[in-house]
Formats: sequence, C-alpha cells, structure tokens
Amino acid sequence: MPRRNRENPDDSGAEDLPPARQSKRQMREDIQALQEQVRAAEEGQQRAEQEAHALQAQINQQNRQNQGANANNGEADETNIKLSRSEKKSWESKARLAGCRADEILDDVKRAQESDDELEDMHNPALYWDTPRFSTPGPVDLAREMIYHLPKSPGKLWLEEWFQAKIHEGVRKIRGAFTHSVQVHYTEIFGFHNTVFNTRSERPNLPEVQALQNFLHINEKDNEGNIVLGVFFRDAVIVKVLRLLLLGRSSIVTGKQSSKARKSYRQLWHIKCITPSLLAFAATVIHFVLLGDPFFEAGSGSLQYPAWFHARLRLLEGIHENHPNIFDDLIRYYNKEVLGIDLQGADNDQDGGAPLVLDDGMDADDMEFLAMVQA
Repeated sequence: MPRRNRENPDDSGAEDLPPARQSKRQMREDIQALQEQVRAAEEGQQRAEQEAHALQAQINQQNRQNQGANANNGEADETNIKLSRSEKKSWESKARLAGCRADEILDDVKRAQESDDELEDMHNPALYWDTPRFSTPGPVDLAREMIYHLPKSPGKLWLEEWFQAKIHEGVRKIRGAFTHSVQVHYTEIFGFHNTVFNTRSERPNLPEVQALQNFLHINEKDNEGNIVLGVFFRDAVIVKVLRLLLLGRSSIVTGKQSSKARKSYRQLWHIKCITPSLLAFAATVIHFVLLGDPFFEAGSGSLQYPAWFHARLRLLEGIHENHPNIFDDLIRYYNKEVLGIDLQGADNDQDGGAPLVLDDGMDADDMEFLAMVQA
C-alpha cells in the first residue's frame, strides 16, 4: 500500500482516494477552517469587550462626578446611564438639527433614490463620498447618509437614548475588533515576524517597528536634500490595512478576496472609492498598533487619537489644495491597489463638518511639512 509523503501533504494522493474519503477529508478541512474563523472572531469580540469595559468605567466615573454636582437640582440619575451628559447633549443637539431639516433630508433621499439629475452632489447621499472630505460629516449629512442606506427610516428612534447609544457602541466595537485584527495579522501587514511584538510595552523598541515610524513619509528627502511630495502618505502598509478593513484577511497580500469569504465591509458600507477619511483612519490605526497603547479610545493612551486623526486630514487637505495633481495621483494609487479601480480625483466641497483647531494633533514635523506644502 503506498505511503503518504508527510513532508508535502498537498501531494498525499488525495486525488486517488475514493469519493467518500475525499468528501470526509474536505469536510474535516472545512471544519478546521471554520474553527479558525470562530477563534479569530472570539478574540476580536473579547478585545472589543475589554475596550468597552474600559470606556464604560470612564463614563461611570464622569457620571458620578456629574451626579455629585447636580444632586441638589435633582438631575442625578443613578441607574441605566450609558452616556455622559456632554455626550448626551451632543447627540441631542445633532438630533434636533437633523430633525429641524427632516423634510429637506427626506426630500434629498427620495430624489437620490429616483436618480434626480438636478439634485446637487453635496446633497446627494449616493454621491456624497465621491468628493474628497477632510472633516467628519455634520449631523445633516450623517442623517441623510444613514436614512438613504437603511431599508426603513429610523424616524423618532433618533431621539431615543438607547438608539444613540447603540450606534456609538456599534462603531466602538467595529473599531476595536479591527485594531485587534491588525495586531493579529501584523506579519502579513508589516512584513516581519517577532514574538516580542505581542508584548505591548516592548513593541515600540523593536528595530522593525522603529523602521516603520515614518510610514507616512513626511518630510522625506531625496539625495539632494529636496522634500519628495510624491511619496507622502503612500505606503504598502496602508494598502494592506485598507484591504483588511474593506475586503478581509484573505486580500491583505494579494488584494483579491477569497471566494469563500463572507460579505465584505466594502459591500456593506457601499464603498465606491478610497476617501481621505479612510486614509487618515488607516494611518491612525497603524500608529496606534505601533505605539502599543492598550486601548484605542480618546485619552486612554499616550496620544490623543481623535486629534491625530484630524491632523492627518489637515495634511491631506494641504496636498489637495496646493498640489492637486499629487493628491489625485495618491487617490488613484489607493483606488487601484485596494479596490482595483481607477477613478479621477474631484474638487472638494464641504458641507457641515465640525470646526477644528488647525494645529491640534500635529507635532513639529507635521507643522513643518504642512507649512512647506502651503508655501
């Protein structure tokens, strides 16, 4: 009876096995693959739950402080508080603003669904992200976008605290699971393997990690000492992180999604092109992973990540405004490498972004680079 080649299991003579044994073998392989997927999902969920508990502890502490300050006014509520007062007021303000313009929003959504050519692009949720955005969407844009993609309008649910909390919680869980996934698949993304990487406190000291610190190529110079703008924000690491986010693990290296993979976030989120906010988010996640901070939340680590994220948008905006050809080429590069498409850049037209402190989240190198770009 012929023996299997144990050094090369792929040449084990599986093709010569009877159909029944081939079927059982395939079933075992499928079960093992499913078990690996379940383990990865459980690890991601555990990570997200840890971040949620840490954030909830911060919120509870803030709530206790608010309760002590407002006890005499009867404003304290000791049970079932999921959002801080400032967060709740912020959501209520957004809901009121969107509610005041409900008719206008619903009209925009209806016209977009009917493909009305006279609807301006900035008010068309089907085309909103075709234009580069360098600030987070305002409440009107956010409401219009969500209502357009939901099968049924949430209506008065916008005013319910639990609905607001669930949106907040869902975003946080997706973010936590994704950052965990980047860390798990660091070998495929960053191109090296070192078990010390799994120890957060030791991670920033690794030579391989230190070599990646300027992955955004800010102030990178040629042999003559001239800054090369063409390499700014252009790196294979960002490509791989975006592939993982939008297409799944199977696409990290090749860019091709496995036929067995489930529906990707690219499909679920209706992603048609790479936007500045996607680039800034990918860069922020990479920076977080390389720093080795424990939690990806505002004020929970060595860096104010929201400010750092918006600072990356400012740098991209500087390139867009002062070197549009370089910006368009950058977007084309990521559209091709991540999504496999080729789109032309478009002029930016803002609608409802939050005001930002221009130098918030920037270090000296960032500010020097932006000043050079704008000169």
